[in-house]
Amino acid sequence: MKVDCPLQEKIKLRKRVAKLERKVSELMEALKIQKKNKEKRLKKKMKKHKKKKQRKHKKKAEAQKIAVRLKNLLYKEEKTWVGNYVTTAASILNKLPNKDQTNVKQAYKELFSQDLTEDIAKCFCEGDEFYETYEEQYGDSAPLDPKDQRTLQTRIDYINNSNNPI
Repeated sequence: MKVDCPLQEKIKLRKRVAKLERKVSELMEALKIQKKNKEKRLKKKMKKHKKKKQRKHKKKAEAQKIAVRLKNLLYKEEKTWVGNYVTTAASILNKLPNKDQTNVKQAYKELFSQDLTEDIAKCFCEGDEFYETYEEQYGDSAPLDPKDQRTLQTRIDYINNSNNPI
């Protein structure tokens, strides 16, 4: 047979075409596998994202729950002015980690349009009946006698000078 025989060339071309078809089918399989893996990664990523969102939502719901609980305690304090409820509310807030405290304060502000720390401070001070209780006993505070006032001023000056040597 001759090397340049058309039959020989036809056989070589068929072999090359078969080889190329096998390579194309292998590449198609590899592409399918890559697509499948990419879909798995995306699915996993979306699942992770969804879990993260759920955790964030759960934390926000917990913060809102604590904020409502604190508001109820402050409301009870405003009704009774005993002092127990406001200290309980303050201790609940202080026991939380700093990040959770900020979440609770933010949830309180969103729910009630008020600042939590200001409300707690107000409850500590509003029901203070110290002056009303002891006014009868001690009366209004009278100004000091000028002699006592000078003595007190000299003591203050002495203390200031002894603490801050020149």
